[in-house]
Amino acid sequence: MIFMMQILLIVGGVGLPSQSAWDDEPRRVEFTTSDGVQIVGDFYLPKKPVEKLPAVILLHMYDSNRRAWDTLAPELQKAGLAVLAIDLRGHGESIQPANLQLETKAKNRDAKLFQNMWKDVEAAYRWLARRPEVDPSRLAIVGASVGCSVALDYAARDKSIDLLVLLSPGVNYLGLDSTADIRKYAYRPILMLSPLDECPTHSEALIDMMLSNARQQFPDEISLLEKPKAQSLTEDGIDVQRFYLKVDRAVNFDARCYARPNIHGTQMFG
Repeated sequence: MIFMMQILLIVGGVGLPSQSAWDDEPRRVEFTTSDGVQIVGDFYLPKKPVEKLPAVILLHMYDSNRRAWDTLAPELQKAGLAVLAIDLRGHGESIQPANLQLETKAKNRDAKLFQNMWKDVEAAYRWLARRPEVDPSRLAIVGASVGCSVALDYAARDKSIDLLVLLSPGVNYLGLDSTADIRKYAYRPILMLSPLDECPTHSEALIDMMLSNARQQFPDEISLLEKPKAQSLTEDGIDVQRFYLKVDRAVNFDARCYARPNIHGTQMFG
């Protein structure tokens, strides 16, 4: 838990205001996407914020729902963040309108359903942007498993996203090509956490894609850059392998990968 807090505070540069009190329970909210899907979420807001707050959108794994964030979301709220955890279409309560058969499509792993999930994030962002307590210019997205792919898909389209935190990202989950999206994401801060058996084929592959793209775009600035070897370290009492990559300040790109054993997605907060 402390580890994730440090991610958002230090890596993201999102910038948190000082807060001392928070609401005990989240508020259930609803809003509609551009293609007519009704999205349900939980909104966590500190009590009496003294200034506009940075915000975080939380995207769950496949065959899960927003309750997967019940452990993390209150901790982010206590730190002074506005937090919106949503049920992605076809999951949890986001299954209306009924004629779209969203729940059935999710169970059948309909590729088009997942390819349209970025619209759920777009609607969440627009809902947050209308909140008087929220500063829409300071926004991070945290995704787990296919939620990582959805986060990348949306952030590739919206350059205002400041930070991505990806828990067990994949190269191609359920028809979402994250290699293409991570190229478009370019050089904004990103942090990836993966179980050891997934890191070489997923998180490292995505970092390699970013590095290759950076070398092509900025050959002079990063001509001496090479991906370092993994280093052993301990975070929150768990041995992990860390892959750290930093491009020259002129490129403004910071990517890190922590490989944590035997856990996937939101199981990290289990």
